[in-house]
Amino acid sequence: MKHLNFYLLMSCLVLTGCFTIKTVNISQKTSLEHQLMGSFEPLTEEEMLLGTVRDEAKLLKAQEMGLDQIALQARRRQLFNRDDINHFKEQGCLGEAIKGQLMIRNCSKIDNEQRKLLEQVLEQETQDRKSIITWVISQHDHLQETHREQVIDIYRQFILSRSPKGTPFESTSGTWTQKETSATPQ
Repeated sequence: MKHLNFYLLMSCLVLTGCFTIKTVNISQKTSLEHQLMGSFEPLTEEEMLLGTVRDEAKLLKAQEMGLDQIALQARRRQLFNRDDINHFKEQGCLGEAIKGQLMIRNCSKIDNEQRKLLEQVLEQETQDRKSIITWVISQHDHLQETHREQVIDIYRQFILSRSPKGTPFESTSGTWTQKETSATPQ
């Protein structure tokens, strides 16, 4: 037992000499410490002037990006609502009007809850189509606001080609018919 205690004591002394903890002191604060402590230098007049010029450039770019972001959100919402819109088109509750708008048709196949969804989806789709058409016009130098009707006609043809079979649509003569072919694969 004496020998065991001796060996344990010796091994503890030998092992403690093998491990050392070394601390390193850094004389400068990290950026996080600067932020937390609030030790910022005040801006010079030159730096403030540079900041305002950059802000104006960002503001101009933000207006351009605003249309991009709005169109992107509109397209996302269109994709989200696509199943509901196609379902209502197949039932004959929604139809494609001549001016590129969705219109509510006579539909007795839906209840009040579905009617609210139909109206909500219709309102969102109308806003989304306007946003996307505005974005398309803004992205092409050869298009101007005077070309809006032509862009709407092209967009309507595109949407109608992707609509499901049975979708009511208004012909150029103003009469309503149903689409007889199925949608183009998307």
